[in-house]
Amino acid sequence: MAVVALVALCVAFAYPLLTYSHNVLYREGVLLFTVALACLSAGALLELLVDVRVFDVTLRVLAYVFYAASGAVSVAATWRFAREFIDFGGDAHVDVESDEYVGGFENER
Repeated sequence: MAVVALVALCVAFAYPLLTYSHNVLYREGVLLFTVALACLSAGALLELLVDVRVFDVTLRVLAYVFYAASGAVSVAATWRFAREFIDFGGDAHVDVESDEYVGGFENER
């Protein structure tokens, strides 16, 4: 049942990318997320085939390769979504003067 849900989600994400790609915001990130979901679905399907004794250990290893690829592509998709909000350069250090703030959890008597 979980494999069917994964495949359905993969199709649900892929359909707008294929038909309405000009309307999809962050197209590359959604595409990478869909590829990660497809790799996860392929790994789950291969592992299901191994569990019902259709194929041998080679397919189990291939399923784990798909799982690893899914993880790597998920990291790439996360980077595509977050890269606009991360700044590695410049003077990002902010000095905060703690003397001007009062209150909080301290007892003021």
